[in-house]
Amino acid sequence: MASITIVVYTVICRKLWLRKIPGNVTTTNLAAAQKSKRKVVRLLVVIVLVFAICWFSSYINQYIWFVRPELSNSLPAEVQLCFLWLGHANSAINPCLYILLNSKFREELVTTTTCCPQTKVLPDQNSVTTKLLYPTGLKIGMTLAYAVIFVFALLGNSFGLFVVLKKSSPVGRITSLFIANMAAADLLLTCTVMPYQVAYFYRGGTWFGGAFGTATCKLFSYVVTVSIAATVLTMLVISIDRFHAIFYPLKRRLFRKPKILSTIVWLLSLILMIPYPLYSVVELNTGQNAYKCSQVSSKTDQDVIKIFHVCLFTTLYALPLFFLVLLHLLICRKLWLRKIPGNVSRDSRTAADRSKRKIARLLIIIVVLFALCWFPTYVNHYFWFIRQESKLPIGFEFFFLWLAHANSAINPCLYIMFNDHLRSTLISTLKSCFCRRCPCFKQAYRPIVRLYQAKKTTVV
Repeated sequence: MASITIVVYTVICRKLWLRKIPGNVTTTNLAAAQKSKRKVVRLLVVIVLVFAICWFSSYINQYIWFVRPELSNSLPAEVQLCFLWLGHANSAINPCLYILLNSKFREELVTTTTCCPQTKVLPDQNSVTTKLLYPTGLKIGMTLAYAVIFVFALLGNSFGLFVVLKKSSPVGRITSLFIANMAAADLLLTCTVMPYQVAYFYRGGTWFGGAFGTATCKLFSYVVTVSIAATVLTMLVISIDRFHAIFYPLKRRLFRKPKILSTIVWLLSLILMIPYPLYSVVELNTGQNAYKCSQVSSKTDQDVIKIFHVCLFTTLYALPLFFLVLLHLLICRKLWLRKIPGNVSRDSRTAADRSKRKIARLLIIIVVLFALCWFPTYVNHYFWFIRQESKLPIGFEFFFLWLAHANSAINPCLYIMFNDHLRSTLISTLKSCFCRRCPCFKQAYRPIVRLYQAKKTTVV
């Protein structure tokens, strides 16, 4: 199949390149034709190369698993999983290539994501407005995007809780409990705000009336914001605990009772977010005879709203990000300058450098993703509550919200990718769930499972 694809695309490229322009040929026409030819050839070459790279690595796995199983131990399990992922990723890369390299697709995407709704308002504005009518393409795209992060967040955070509560070893128990605490907060955010956000695209934020509507509105706003605060504070606690363990390895752990500290984190989150249930109200839109749950009433003083959101930005983003960056810079510097005691061989130094790079990479990724995911949301808050007007396209506003919510799906994936214990537990769980029922799965994944079991036995 790959050979046929290469031959066909080669013939197409040759035909396009040798095609002559009919009629009088001017310098302008010739330059335009050459530009068009280069664009088409570039698209075809990229498609063929991506197809070859993605699927060739997958067939390397097939060769090792089914033709030469004795070679399975020579290729790291992480590389085998990466090869398998590359083959599946080709289905996601193809549409991106057509959008990036085809001007018509690109123009249609920009038109769909930046067009304004028939009634342009802010998603969390103070006043009650009519029901929003968003473009169909925007609603479908955001629904699919939320479906993806909902599945990853639900499975990833549930797995993190499962590992800590059922299968976690005593080693690293404190860190595991902190990770479980953050997973619980992310899971709470996943089960509350994501379904509501999808419903918002189709219902325009309508709510219930009466005492029940007021109570549920206040409870919903409180639960969502408390889960966000708990996630951020837990991430900060994990960083402080890691900093103390690396800088003072011979001293007792700073947080010797993680259950008590987790309780303190949740209590502090509950206290910090008290203004949300106090100011959240249900207001009636008399024009449409519909209720809307607003985090801030339209009758609230605007200066109070501005002060509250500035304090929210400071306590949940600016200060935590400052301390996260500071702590992780100190940790990376300490790890990089740490010397191995005794006579150091070349292999020991290489292994130590590899370990340093791995830890530093994880720390940098966590901080960078936290900053990137949450900063656009606070840009939204700035326009909505400080400037009280937004000139951003509605598609970008919803994408900024989606980025913040996607952080709940990214966190468990990061810890699974960079934590050997979590990753090996995931492999063994998949083995117990699927291998006994599906012989094909068992045969394909047996080499990877064997490698992780060998690593686990060696460590013990």
